[in-house]
Amino acid sequence: MDMRSKRRTVRSFDLLFSAVAFSILSFNAPSAFAQTSLQPFSANVVRVVDQKTSTGKIYATKNAVRTELKGEGEESISILHLDRNELDILQAARKTNIQVPYIDDTGKSKAEFASYLPGAEIQLKLIGGGQIGPYHCDKYLVQVTCKGQVYSLIEWMARELNGFVVRREGQQQGWSSEYSNVQLGQQEPSLFEVPPDYTTVKYSRDWAGIVQQLMATPNVSKAAAIARAAGLKVEGDDPGLSENGASEPRDDHYSTFFIDPITDTEVLIVSTNVDQFPQPETSPSTHSRDLLTGENVTVRQADAGSYYLLDVSFVIPDVPDLKFDTIEIYGMQIIGKQRSHNMAYPSVHGSWQPKEKAEFSVRVLKEYADPSLGWNLTFCVGSAARCYPSPNLLTLITQNGK
Repeated sequence: MDMRSKRRTVRSFDLLFSAVAFSILSFNAPSAFAQTSLQPFSANVVRVVDQKTSTGKIYATKNAVRTELKGEGEESISILHLDRNELDILQAARKTNIQVPYIDDTGKSKAEFASYLPGAEIQLKLIGGGQIGPYHCDKYLVQVTCKGQVYSLIEWMARELNGFVVRREGQQQGWSSEYSNVQLGQQEPSLFEVPPDYTTVKYSRDWAGIVQQLMATPNVSKAAAIARAAGLKVEGDDPGLSENGASEPRDDHYSTFFIDPITDTEVLIVSTNVDQFPQPETSPSTHSRDLLTGENVTVRQADAGSYYLLDVSFVIPDVPDLKFDTIEIYGMQIIGKQRSHNMAYPSVHGSWQPKEKAEFSVRVLKEYADPSLGWNLTFCVGSAARCYPSPNLLTLITQNGK
């Protein structure tokens, strides 16, 4: 590993979450009207988006919905507050709540619950019938007009449940939600509250798709163009942003900030550092560069759609008097002596002792995960003063047969 190579590092809140809002309507006849509140219930749910399936639980009260989903290596929890048009995405590992509008000005939300937002109007048309699980259903085309947008849905309303919707799908979109074991009735209020020890980060819209594009774009000028076209503010001292196209920084650190234009909150930070990995110290009896090897680092891989989810476990190096509080995770492609696509993933913070077992997970785009094409993924554990690098994790997956 070249200890003095320049690396473009990416740090951000992980906004790569599954769509987790589901809807429940209770209509009995075609009409046009405004709906005000949900019917409280709980159920098992199967969610399909672009042929990818997630399963879990859904809970609803008068003005809120909680979903807990798991699919393809991912787990997600969200709380939708219909009366405030707010969607909270809970990230348990970081004790962080990402808060975005449920429907924003782009109109891109699938909006299963749009009919319960203030001011929404609904039109229904009976188009047939069918059976969903044990229920005999009437099938309706539903159009919801809300905040200047029109959403078209197809819904199956169970006769045995007085018109409760047990399946919904987008009329022209590749998604569906289907319920089973439906239990009507009031739910525990605490299910719909963000834990008090969570930090809330607010955005004016869901930037997840844009963040994915930015993280996959190593050229900062191209990333800036994508961000500005999407509506983000771009600031920083990266020479790639300057009009003269300078190729080298004036010092050993520079950064680019992608900022929500409404909340003024950083969505993504891209930084470049020289000497990102300090040379570990050695002693006559201990070669520190060998402290993390393929023998004491384990990598397990799970499919997560367009990503691989890597679960990494290892033993903290036996180095006395060194503070271990940070794990930095980096990726790049090396072909011959040429390095490209330098990026870093969200760092992991904690407090570990020498010889203690440590674990973390990282999501890697599949096209960045083939070591035979020169892709590398490594981590460095330690502190700001000194850290110890790992071997290529992508190679360990092959060696361990995971």
